[in-house]
Amino acid sequence: MANPALHPALFGAGPNARPGWRDVPELEQLIARWVCALLTKGCASIELIQMLALNEVTYVPWGEWHYPTVFRKSVRDVVQFVSPVFWNVRIA
Repeated sequence: MANPALHPALFGAGPNARPGWRDVPELEQLIARWVCALLTKGCASIELIQMLALNEVTYVPWGEWHYPTVFRKSVRDVVQFVSPVFWNVRIA
């Protein structure tokens, strides 16, 4: 995820987060500073957040996945997305 404030695995809130979650107050402070910098159009250091999250091992990404999809030639206006979505699809 591009936004560390919304990334569910980067929460370092300890007892305020999900049971058994890590307590990394510095990570919470960095994320809060990043959000404030965005709101004030200031400069934010996402690199510090990434380095701390990787050093503290807040989660282990298991990789990426893709949903391969195939449509016959008569299917039109398919939205290209990481998973199948079916709005705006029509049969020609």
